[in-house]
Amino acid sequence: MNAQSHSAERTLREQLLVTENPVIDALAKKTHTKRNVVKRLYETELAALSAEARVTGFLSVLACRRVKEVLRARKASAGAASGVRLPPAAA
Repeated sequence: MNAQSHSAERTLREQLLVTENPVIDALAKKTHTKRNVVKRLYETELAALSAEARVTGFLSVLACRRVKEVLRARKASAGAASGVRLPPAAA
Protein backbone atom coordinates (compact mmCIF):
# COMPACT_ATOMS: atom_id res chain seq x y z
CA MET A 1 0.00 0.00 0.00
CA ASN A 2 1.50 3.34 -0.95
CA ALA A 3 1.42 6.50 1.17
CA GLN A 4 -1.33 8.11 -0.90
CA SER A 5 -3.75 5.17 -0.58
CA HIS A 6 -2.96 4.85 3.14
CA SER A 7 -3.73 8.56 3.59
CA ALA A 8 -6.99 8.23 1.64
CA GLU A 9 -7.99 5.22 3.74
CA ARG A 10 -7.29 7.11 6.96
CA THR A 11 -9.30 10.11 5.73
CA LEU A 12 -12.27 7.89 4.84
CA ARG A 13 -12.15 6.22 8.24
CA GLU A 14 -12.06 9.63 9.95
CA GLN A 15 -15.06 10.79 7.91
CA LEU A 16 -17.03 7.70 8.86
CA LEU A 17 -16.21 8.11 12.55
CA VAL A 18 -17.12 11.77 12.95
CA THR A 19 -18.97 12.57 16.14
CA GLU A 20 -22.03 13.90 14.31
CA ASN A 21 -22.48 10.89 12.06
CA PRO A 22 -26.08 10.84 10.79
CA VAL A 23 -25.82 7.08 10.19
CA ILE A 24 -25.29 6.51 13.91
CA ASP A 25 -28.15 8.85 14.81
CA ALA A 26 -30.55 7.14 12.39
CA LEU A 27 -29.55 3.66 13.53
CA ALA A 28 -29.98 4.59 17.19
CA LYS A 29 -33.44 5.99 16.49
CA LYS A 30 -34.53 3.06 14.34
CA THR A 31 -33.37 0.45 16.86
CA HIS A 32 -34.47 2.37 19.96
CA THR A 33 -30.95 2.09 21.33
CA LYS A 34 -28.86 4.71 23.10
CA ARG A 35 -26.67 6.64 20.69
CA ASN A 36 -23.46 5.97 22.62
CA VAL A 37 -24.11 2.20 22.44
CA VAL A 38 -24.71 2.36 18.68
CA LYS A 39 -21.67 4.61 18.19
CA ARG A 40 -19.41 2.18 20.06
CA LEU A 41 -20.73 -0.83 18.11
CA TYR A 42 -20.48 1.05 14.80
CA GLU A 43 -16.88 2.10 15.47
CA THR A 44 -15.94 -1.45 16.44
CA GLU A 45 -17.53 -2.97 13.35
CA LEU A 46 -16.11 -0.29 11.06
CA ALA A 47 -12.61 -0.82 12.43
CA ALA A 48 -12.88 -4.58 11.95
CA LEU A 49 -14.11 -4.18 8.38
CA SER A 50 -11.63 -1.49 7.37
CA ALA A 51 -8.66 -3.44 8.70
CA GLU A 52 -8.92 -5.88 5.80
CA ALA A 53 -10.94 -3.93 3.23
CA ARG A 54 -9.58 -3.35 -0.23
CA VAL A 55 -12.69 -1.55 -1.41
CA THR A 56 -13.91 0.99 1.13
CA GLY A 57 -16.94 2.46 -0.61
CA PHE A 58 -19.49 0.33 1.25
CA LEU A 59 -17.89 0.06 4.69
CA SER A 60 -20.54 2.24 6.33
CA VAL A 61 -23.35 0.12 4.86
CA LEU A 62 -21.70 -3.10 6.01
CA ALA A 63 -20.96 -1.70 9.47
CA CYS A 64 -24.62 -0.62 9.83
CA ARG A 65 -25.80 -4.08 8.85
CA ARG A 66 -23.51 -5.70 11.42
CA VAL A 67 -24.63 -3.29 14.16
CA LYS A 68 -28.28 -4.08 13.40
CA GLU A 69 -27.51 -7.81 13.62
CA VAL A 70 -25.75 -7.37 16.98
CA LEU A 71 -28.59 -5.28 18.41
CA ARG A 72 -31.22 -7.68 17.07
CA ALA A 73 -29.41 -10.62 18.67
CA ARG A 74 -29.12 -8.77 21.98
CA LYS A 75 -32.81 -7.93 22.01
CA ALA A 76 -33.74 -11.48 21.04
CA SER A 77 -31.65 -12.95 23.85
CA ALA A 78 -33.10 -10.42 26.32
CA GLY A 79 -36.61 -11.34 25.17
CA ALA A 80 -35.87 -15.06 25.43
CA ALA A 81 -34.55 -14.58 28.95
CA SER A 82 -37.75 -12.79 29.97
CA GLY A 83 -40.04 -15.19 28.11
CA VAL A 84 -41.16 -12.51 25.68
CA ARG A 85 -41.23 -13.37 21.97
CA LEU A 86 -40.23 -10.50 19.71
CA PRO A 87 -41.44 -10.16 16.12
CA PRO A 88 -38.73 -10.40 13.47
CA ALA A 89 -37.08 -7.06 12.77
CA ALA A 90 -37.61 -5.40 9.42
CA ALA A 91 -34.47 -5.19 7.30
